[in-house]
Amino acid sequence: MVTPTERLQAQRRSQVTQPSRRLSPQRKLQVQQKARRQGKSVERVVAEQKIEKVQAEREKALREQASKFDKLAKGAATLKQLEEIYNKLPEEVRKRADTTPSKVKSKLDSRKKALREDIKKASERIKVKREQKREADREDREDREDDLKADIEGLQARISGLSEGIGRLSRGEIISLSQIKSFASEKQNIAEQKERFSNERKKRKKKMKSRVK
Repeated sequence: MVTPTERLQAQRRSQVTQPSRRLSPQRKLQVQQKARRQGKSVERVVAEQKIEKVQAEREKALREQASKFDKLAKGAATLKQLEEIYNKLPEEVRKRADTTPSKVKSKLDSRKKALREDIKKASERIKVKREQKREADREDREDREDDLKADIEGLQARISGLSEGIGRLSRGEIISLSQIKSFASEKQNIAEQKERFSNERKKRKKKMKSRVK
């Protein structure tokens, strides 16, 4: 099988041996001047320029292939899927690609680190809320206690959502921080609303019992 390097060498040999096309007077003068400066024959300069043109066209083609891969990589759902596509590329294309499995993995690791920081902050908020809830309980402030309980339930649900996001990233799923945080916020809101609804229902039942008495 002919490699790209062998193909390029063959192109160079054929171009050096091929007679040069007729040059325009202006172009011919430019080539002659360059040949004198470099101490080379006009034929040699023309052949080298042809080789440079082929190399430039080849470089352009490789970069276009790399650019296509970068666009395709944005649609990869998992790191494994990305690696499979990347490994099928010629080495020369891989060298020119902006997106690589190692870079994506590094981004996923950074996202996990950011999520762990969010979990730490949420855990600290839960500690504060629990202390406030104990104070409200001692002062017999039922409404305040119920609000704090809903906040705590919401924060615990948020931590659950963030942890789930870390798990998905660890499995190689390519998902953004905004997607994970949005999911965690949704879980938080649902848990809070559920707890507040439960508290309101308990209050209504309590009122009904007091009226019956």
